[in-house]
Amino acid sequence: MVVVSYQIIFTEDKDVKKELVELLKKSFADNYDDFSDEDLENLIEIKYAKRIDEYKQIIGFDLIIDEIGTEINFVISNFNDYLSDHEDISLIVKFYDESLFSNLSKIYEEIFGIEMRLREAVT
Repeated sequence: MVVVSYQIIFTEDKDVKKELVELLKKSFADNYDDFSDEDLENLIEIKYAKRIDEYKQIIGFDLIIDEIGTEINFVISNFNDYLSDHEDISLIVKFYDESLFSNLSKIYEEIFGIEMRLREAVT
C-alpha cells in the first residue's frame, strides 16, 4: 500500500472529493485500461476541511493506493500534474509520499558508488 498525503487550498465552493476523484480517474485512465470508478472514490480519504473564507477551503487528504506495479509512480505523477493544473486549486503541498522511497534509494546507491570511486581517485 502506498500513501501520499496532500494539503490543498481549493478556491471554489464545490464538492472537493468529487473533483479529486475526477483527477484520479484521469490519472488511472492514462495508465490503465481496466479500473473501477467506484473503487477510485475509496482511494481518497479527506482528513480535514477548513473553510478559510467564503470561497476558499484548506483540505488535507490522503491518496491510498494498493501496490499495482511500477505504474503506481506514473499514476501519482499524473495525479500531481492534474492537481497543479486544476484552476480551482491555488496551493498544493505534498507532505508524505511512500512511492518516492524506492526511487530515492536507487539514487542514494548511485551516489554512494560515485563517492567510493571519488575517494579512491583522491587517495
